[in-house]
Amino acid sequence: MTQFWEATQRFFRPEPEEKEADVDLSDCHEVVEFARCAYYDKFMAYLERGSDTPLDLKDGSTMLVSGSRVNTFKEIRGHLRRQVREAHELIDREARNG
Repeated sequence: MTQFWEATQRFFRPEPEEKEADVDLSDCHEVVEFARCAYYDKFMAYLERGSDTPLDLKDGSTMLVSGSRVNTFKEIRGHLRRQVREAHELIDREARNG
């Protein structure tokens, strides 16, 4: 049992918090560049349509799958928006601070 715990305990350790100083500005620029590409707006519109899709209420399992799909679209859309917003904020802050 102890071997199992030793092998899996890394999954139960809290992740270290990422400090803003550790964030590489090149990553921020990549995120902003991705948001500027032509397909980004189409992709975000696709995610928006997918997150607004009504739940399929045929039966319980279909409803769960449908709800899971809608939630996934919402999570991806929110994650991308947050990443782009935070990248812009960090780039602007670094530009102001020099």
